[in-house]
Formats: sequence, C-alpha cells, structure tokens
Amino acid sequence: MSSSPTIDGTETGLKGAPATSSKEARDPTGEATRGATGARVDWFPTSIWRFNVAGYQALNDKLMQVIQDDRQRDPAGMSGRSSVMGWHSADQLHRRPELQEFVAIVHDNVTEVARAYRIDTNQASLELATCWAMVNGKMASGAIHCHPNSFLSGVYYVNTTEETGNIFFQDPGQVRTWRRVQ
Repeated sequence: MSSSPTIDGTETGLKGAPATSSKEARDPTGEATRGATGARVDWFPTSIWRFNVAGYQALNDKLMQVIQDDRQRDPAGMSGRSSVMGWHSADQLHRRPELQEFVAIVHDNVTEVARAYRIDTNQASLELATCWAMVNGKMASGAIHCHPNSFLSGVYYVNTTEETGNIFFQDPGQVRTWRRVQ
C-alpha cells in the first residue's frame, strides 16, 4: 500500500447490461436509462470514490500528534469495535477543534459526492455522525463490519508502510454475514 493518503476504488455496475452512451454510464443516481432495446436500472450499485488530499504531509503530522496524545490519555481505547488487536479511539473526533481542518476536507469531498448524486442539500442534509482513529500494529487489523444507516463511509490513512495490508471491501449485498459495529 502506498504511503500517500487516498481513498481507492472503482464504480461498479451490472455486467452484460446493454451498451449505454457515456452520459448514461456516468449517471450515478440509479435512475433508469434507456437504450435502443432495453433499460438499465441500477438498484444496488456500490460506488467507491477516491480523493487525493493536497498538503497531506502536514495534515498527517497534525493528525498523528492528536492520535498519539489520545493513545497516551486512553491506552485501552474503545473495545468491542472494529479493531482486532489494535487501538480504537473514541468515535467523536470530528467534534474536536484541532481536527476542523480535516473535517473541512471530509466535508468538501462529501459535497462533491452529493453533487454527483444530485442530492439537493437544501432538502436533505448529510451529517458526519462519527469519526474515529485506529492504530494497528503487526498482526492487528480492522474487522469486517458495516455502517448501518449510513449513506457514505470513508477511510483516511495517516501513516502506512510497505508492510501495511490493503483495505478490503465486501459486497454490501452480503450484509447478513457482517457484524454490526456499535
């Protein structure tokens, strides 16, 4: 995994669907699009967005300091969450004044996604409900989990090495096999 903080992924669709124009193929709203002999209706698409963060080195230094301070204050962290053999912070980091630069970056990216999905933010609001840090050493990992009642979920890597594992996404249509993170 690269040490550059990004969110990786691709946008998925139905295989074998009738050919569509490039405008139709980019339509992320899930609305039916019509071809010459059929229609595409994306009922359960899974989009994974990727954003690059300008000036990430300085941001990462600040985030790392906050995380290290939290671990020093609360060495046990939260148990029973999404970390296996690692440390998990409290889940309200987005409310802390020293993290508002990071929160602003998250909001900018969420706004871009909302525009792509044609969400009228005058009619519906998107709220950053939880935000936490995880520190995983050797043999530690994040557990497979889901984020119920969430429209978007995200991950930001503050520090990685060449030995750091890769992120794994499971098809959300398989939620019956997930455990709920509270």
